[in-house]
Amino acid sequence: MAATKGALTTAALALLAGCSAGCRPLYVARLGIEHLRYVSRARPIEQVAAETSDPALRAKLELVLAVREFARAQGLDVGGSYLKVADTEG
Repeated sequence: MAATKGALTTAALALLAGCSAGCRPLYVARLGIEHLRYVSRARPIEQVAAETSDPALRAKLELVLAVREFARAQGLDVGGSYLKVADTEG
């Protein structure tokens, strides 16, 4: 729910920024809609890694999680970044 709320806020800000930058409103609205579609398709990386039959994809996703853990171990605030992934080719 929070991700959807954040996505809506992002889309609204993009729309406002686009309108003030001289872009056509329909173009900016379409960008917002496409962004929302992308965000709504995102799934937890752990789930995708567990379900995929592609070993190369699984290795890449597990690397992302390992990098997050390394950053956390170094005392960095990893927040909610790189927890989900969306298929942009399908």
